[in-house]
Amino acid sequence: MKINKLLILFGVAIIFLVGTVNTVNAFEFDNVKNYDEETKTIEIRNSVLGIPFLQLGKVAEIQLKTPQNYLVPVGYQKVAEFEINLFTDYDLAFKELELYDKKDNDRKFTRDFDYKVLSYENISVDDYKSVLIGTSKNGSSIYESQLIGNHIEIKEVWKELNSTDFKKNDILIIGIFTNVEKGDKVEWIPNFFGVRIDEWAEWTASLNVDLFAYYKFDGDVNDSVGNFNGTNQGTTNTSGIINSARAFDGVNQFIQVLNFDTTLDAYSISFWMEWDDLGTSNVQMITEITDGTGKMVLHTGGVATNNLRFSMDSGQPAGTWDVGVNSVISGLQHYVFTFDGTDNVSFYRNGTFITSATRAWTDVFIDDFNFGIRGVSTLDFDGKLDEIGMWNRTLNSSEVAQLYNNGTGISFSSLAITINNPADNSGFSATNVTFNATIESSSTITNVTLFIDGIVNESNTSGVQGVYLFEKNFSDGTFTWNLKVTDDLPSSVNSTLRTFTIDLLNPTVIINSPIGRQSIIKIGDNETVTWNITDLNLDTCLLDYNGINTTLNCTANTTGFLYVNEINTLRIFANDTSGRTNTTTTTWDYNITEINQSFNSPVFTTSAQTFETNITINSAFTDTPTSPNIIYNGTTTTGGTVASLGGDNFSFTQTIDIPDIANGTSDWFFTFNLNSSIFNTSISKQSVTQVDLVNCNQNSFINFTFKNETLTEGNVNATFDSAWNYFLGSGSVRRTLSFTNASENSFYGFCLNAINDVLSTQVNVSYTNSISQQRQFRPNLLTLSNVTLNQVLYLLPTSEGIFSQFRTQDNIGNTLVGVLGTITRILNGNPITSGIDVTDGAGLVSFFLDPDITYTAAFTFSGFNDNTFNFNPTSDLTTIVMGGVAAAGNGSNISLGTSYTILPLNSTLQNGTDVTFQFNVSSLETITFMGLNISNGTTTLLLVNQTSNGSISGTINTGTNRTFIGVFTFNTSEESITITRIWPILEGFLGDYSIQRQGDLFLTYEFSDFIRLLIIVGFIIVVMIFISAPNDPEDELRIAVMIAMVWFFSFIGWLDTGLQVTTASSNINALTQFSNQFGIAMLTTAAGFYFILRRTLRQI
Repeated sequence: MKINKLLILFGVAIIFLVGTVNTVNAFEFDNVKNYDEETKTIEIRNSVLGIPFLQLGKVAEIQLKTPQNYLVPVGYQKVAEFEINLFTDYDLAFKELELYDKKDNDRKFTRDFDYKVLSYENISVDDYKSVLIGTSKNGSSIYESQLIGNHIEIKEVWKELNSTDFKKNDILIIGIFTNVEKGDKVEWIPNFFGVRIDEWAEWTASLNVDLFAYYKFDGDVNDSVGNFNGTNQGTTNTSGIINSARAFDGVNQFIQVLNFDTTLDAYSISFWMEWDDLGTSNVQMITEITDGTGKMVLHTGGVATNNLRFSMDSGQPAGTWDVGVNSVISGLQHYVFTFDGTDNVSFYRNGTFITSATRAWTDVFIDDFNFGIRGVSTLDFDGKLDEIGMWNRTLNSSEVAQLYNNGTGISFSSLAITINNPADNSGFSATNVTFNATIESSSTITNVTLFIDGIVNESNTSGVQGVYLFEKNFSDGTFTWNLKVTDDLPSSVNSTLRTFTIDLLNPTVIINSPIGRQSIIKIGDNETVTWNITDLNLDTCLLDYNGINTTLNCTANTTGFLYVNEINTLRIFANDTSGRTNTTTTTWDYNITEINQSFNSPVFTTSAQTFETNITINSAFTDTPTSPNIIYNGTTTTGGTVASLGGDNFSFTQTIDIPDIANGTSDWFFTFNLNSSIFNTSISKQSVTQVDLVNCNQNSFINFTFKNETLTEGNVNATFDSAWNYFLGSGSVRRTLSFTNASENSFYGFCLNAINDVLSTQVNVSYTNSISQQRQFRPNLLTLSNVTLNQVLYLLPTSEGIFSQFRTQDNIGNTLVGVLGTITRILNGNPITSGIDVTDGAGLVSFFLDPDITYTAAFTFSGFNDNTFNFNPTSDLTTIVMGGVAAAGNGSNISLGTSYTILPLNSTLQNGTDVTFQFNVSSLETITFMGLNISNGTTTLLLVNQTSNGSISGTINTGTNRTFIGVFTFNTSEESITITRIWPILEGFLGDYSIQRQGDLFLTYEFSDFIRLLIIVGFIIVVMIFISAPNDPEDELRIAVMIAMVWFFSFIGWLDTGLQVTTASSNINALTQFSNQFGIAMLTTAAGFYFILRRTLRQI
């Protein structure tokens, strides 16, 4: 209870004290502040024992009127301004003012300062008017400023604040004044009303206060402050005090500044100038307003040599100021003019005050103006200008010296930011990031601000030049950052936007394939690995296989690698830009490992090619591979073979003919069965060229030439019509060629692009010329190579041959189509081929042959024995019966020692004549049947046969028949040959030349033989008259004429004897046929020569 009483007593005392305290600052310890950052206003309140949440009445409000970083010129300046609103009487409101050097690690220092209060007063201002009073010698107008009156203006006046005792309801604007030194960057912290105010503020010494235009002339004529850019009119770049300057040649070269739009009261202009016309008094404009009215004038010459004239009003002495003789000196020098806004104008050269004057100048509004010319066309400047600056205030001597900078000059601020780290797109595996940048500037730095994702994160107002460090912590994610630097102009520059990533997680690496059991791989081929790698900022990914590291494109998610047999493990490594890593490993095997392949490439179409693939199957299989089939160019061909190589190793082999496809590449692989599943080997590519047979003139595979089938064997020309069916392999794939030449050539060559291969071809050649009948050359199959085959084809003149026709059938009378017939003979001791052709759809084939020559015929047909025999061509249709269906071996037995003759040999018969028909067969083979059948086409007239070889015959009378058809057949145990012969029957003499007999013949046969009789009778009468004439020296001639006539009638067959002998010898039979036709002519010739020889010998 005692303690509680003490507490109650203490509370009552406090309440009593608060209620009785005077409104002056008897107690300041309990004052507290509230700060409004947006309005920069400090609110001072009483409180209970200084406890912020126990605030009482308001004491004062203080609002900062100047910027928190206030740029001020050098010299005695106002460095802060604030407004106080009093809510109570207060004595000694202002206490200590703390100063800190921001460029010296916030070192606390002291400096004299003054508090001043703003007041206002009325002042009288004179009014002037420019009045034209005359014209100068050069024609320019002369003006004079004349006082015309005055007016009252309100002027701000800062008065010393003698007391900081304030009264309730006072509203005061107070400034802090001090001597600002070059390079100042000072934070000031006041103690007002017993409260330390550290939310405010600082000042920065800046030469750029109220700088409204600056022309550096470093390659351009732009305003570096950015307000009033110039337009170059012919000036050129030249060397300057800092970097470059602008050169003016005095001939209409100038710089024009439009829309300057500035009102000047107090002002300064600083520039570096070199005048090329030093030593003259020529007026040359440095600056002037473009309308030429004399405002904002700076020029050389004028009233004295090397003078400078400056004016901000008119051309009268009241508005102009001639600095004086030698105010301009040689070389590039620094000049400054200042005007204090009232009546004082000063001139500085090279950082030193030279002179001043009093001029009652008024505020001047400048619109457009030029550098280097008056108006747009006169008083051109000749020299160079550099580093022109204009201020809307009066520069002091310290600032002028700063601009001169001991002769090296200074330029408008050039802010530079060098980002040291982090680099763009950097990654960090920790949350802490240090931002490091170097800031450099020729001006005073006032603020360096760090932006994170476009939002202000931290500001540094130390103003130091050099390295700035900002240390920050972040959560996982990607961020942008940049710095903004502001100087005392004020101007600012931003660094480039950079990105960084905070990555607290390792990359995720997932291998999708190969994993587990794969289908098939070929050693030496590429295997494919696929993956998914995820991370906020991946950097590097590596594939480790067979001891080799390969850099991967992390986001490609797939790549290939060269597979090495039985190396079935790989791993993928990933790291990110933050340095975090991860690794994943995979192991796999294969159902089928393809060891190697064997095949040719390139190859030609139609060629037979063998493909081989060797594989190893997984030991888990219980079966062995079966049914390998090749798939070539998308087409499956069955028939492959599989062979065991021992263990789990097997070989597939298959030979195919390459399809007739266009030039290019073809895919091929094997498909096979294993453990009830179908597998495919890897796909390989084969380069394919289309085989091509073409007509050519040299390097041919085959060359056709032509000869006459006569004893002379003369070379001839021929037309050529051919159809080819050719191939390089087994013939399952073939190509065709059709070649025709309608003009007669001596040779035809054919070349193949597969020059090292062997070509097989079936060819059907039709050839002829103007004096010969067409023949066929159709061999069963030709084999050709780059060793040229010279093939001679024989033609028989039309006048020397006949068509001999054959028909082929089997032994039961079925027509056989496509039987190959080859006709050969011996010519001049050498075998030649007279024709090769196949039977047509009716089983017929014909050859144009010499009837006086014995030929050998060979007929071949698949499944039948060859049928070979000798014959003399006739016009008869010969039926060839092919033997049994067993394959012939080593040629047909019938061709060995078999011959036959058919009598009569003559091609025609005489009507009403007895004719003996005889069939003789001689053979080493056993003849099982031979027979003859003579008919007139409808009725069999003679039929004779026997079951052995030898001779059979029979005689019949021709009667009045017009044709006899003889069918002659002989058989062996395997073959049958049928020969058909046709004899036309002619109307002839019946052996009686009486008039009565010939009359009967005439009545029966009309004129056909009667005319021949009359011709023969007439010929005999003429010969008798010719011979019986008296002898004279021309008797030999008569005999010769008679012999010629006999030979003529023998040639046409009118003097046949009708006598012939039929024997088993074809040679004897041929001789008897010759004597039958030409016997009378030979006897007549012998008698005639005897008669002529006898007469000749007698005369001798």
